[in-house]
Amino acid sequence: MQIFSADQVREWDKYTMDNEPVASIDLMERAARACFQWLTSQPWQDKVFRFFCGKGNNGGDGLAIARILLQAGYQVHVHILEYGKPGTGDFQENLRRLHELPQFQVSFMQPGIPLPEIGTHDIVVDAMFGSGLNKPLAGLAADIVDHINCSGAA
Repeated sequence: MQIFSADQVREWDKYTMDNEPVASIDLMERAARACFQWLTSQPWQDKVFRFFCGKGNNGGDGLAIARILLQAGYQVHVHILEYGKPGTGDFQENLRRLHELPQFQVSFMQPGIPLPEIGTHDIVVDAMFGSGLNKPLAGLAADIVDHINCSGAA
């Protein structure tokens, strides 16, 4: 397996959007459907999926995958890192689409509010930060990552 650098991933996204052409929200949907296919090929039909999302495009990816899983009947909980900003356009669009579903559950993680419980049999999807992360985690974001790592979940 080849692992690409953050710059290479951004270049491939830009190349795809420029040469197909495809809008970033549609590229996000395409990636979400591919991820959904992989997730549902695993033996996790009875598992709870917990999405931890930032408000950038990586968070938008997470919201899109969560929506597709919900539409397919999976148990999904979405936890969004709240830091006072509205998020990218694609994040906001995927949040809007997710709000259209009746079984939608979201919690906002903020300082001073207990972090969500994570069961040892839950499936955690980290969609907090993507290729744009350029500094060490600190504060609430670091606490969330520690919380996930100590949960014993997959």
